[in-house]
Amino acid sequence: PDWYHHAWDLIWDTPYSFKTVDEFSCALNRGSQDNDLFLLNHWLGNPLPTEKLAAAANAYDVLSARAKQCAQEGGQLPNFVAVDFYSIGDLFQVVNELNGL
Repeated sequence: PDWYHHAWDLIWDTPYSFKTVDEFSCALNRGSQDNDLFLLNHWLGNPLPTEKLAAAANAYDVLSARAKQCAQEGGQLPNFVAVDFYSIGDLFQVVNELNGL
């Protein structure tokens, strides 16, 4: 339909297949960095996501550092921060800081 917009015409995102926090990158996965919206994919799977892996990925130091690094490398703050187990770790603290709250 005319109202339907293909996501990758509007959004760009980071990769999402990482086993350890040391593997996180800010590389372009889909879309174009010229797109207005930025989706930061931030979770671990080894091979599947677990609460233990989420605790490591969603820790303030890890998530905040990656969000800021990717914002610097990509030229914009993330519009969306996608994590597994959002209630584990410091997601809301990091998002509030990114939003200046």
